[in-house]
Amino acid sequence: MRQIARLVFLFSCIYSPLSSSFGVAATYAGNEQGQHKLYFFDGREVQRWQANATHMDKNYPQKIEHHLKGTPNHIDAAVYTGINNPTRPNKILFFKGQLYWQWDIASKKMDLEYPKLISMDWKGLPDRLDAAAYAPYEHSQRSNKMYFFKSNQYWRWDIAKQKMDDGYPKRIGQGWNGLPSSSLDMAVYSGLDNAETAHKLYLFQGNRYWRWDLNTDLLDTGYPKPVNDNWPDLRY
Repeated sequence: MRQIARLVFLFSCIYSPLSSSFGVAATYAGNEQGQHKLYFFDGREVQRWQANATHMDKNYPQKIEHHLKGTPNHIDAAVYTGINNPTRPNKILFFKGQLYWQWDIASKKMDLEYPKLISMDWKGLPDRLDAAAYAPYEHSQRSNKMYFFKSNQYWRWDIAKQKMDDGYPKRIGQGWNGLPSSSLDMAVYSGLDNAETAHKLYLFQGNRYWRWDLNTDLLDTGYPKPVNDNWPDLRY
């Protein structure tokens, strides 16, 4: 009976009508055979891009259920964990409603015993997120962190310490000068494929996106830009 009750509860969390506003998300997906990949999720579909490309990879989009078996549709947010993460290295986390899933990049499988409640493993993090992003180990105050966004606030998780940094949440306007003050749709780390786009965060809202430089800790000049002009295969 307890197992049945758990399944009913998980089903209600996954298919809750209060979940993700319209099911878009993005994540850095690590280094695949020397190429840094990005995944973009839209409802039931996923696209894969090479970080320095201007179009999606061939044979995409694909159905999420076929390409990433066990991953839910209409996710709220996704984020890469980092290769040097002490407890969950080289994983992708998917968030939806009150739950999260953990995908192992090396084995290309969902880890066992997922989904789990966000509240079990992420003390201080809210459910029903808007966006999330990975910031790798570099010489900046944003290094080796994961960022989570909801409404007009953001949270900063320390990857090495595996806990929320003190003083969070904060308002987006306090830590991200030049970004919209609320309700980002998705965010993603750029990877390292070329000098122009290395160590950037892309942050999306509606048909506009911003590019944040992790080395200077400033918004790049000339942003925001239209998504349609620079990401031609994304739905906006």
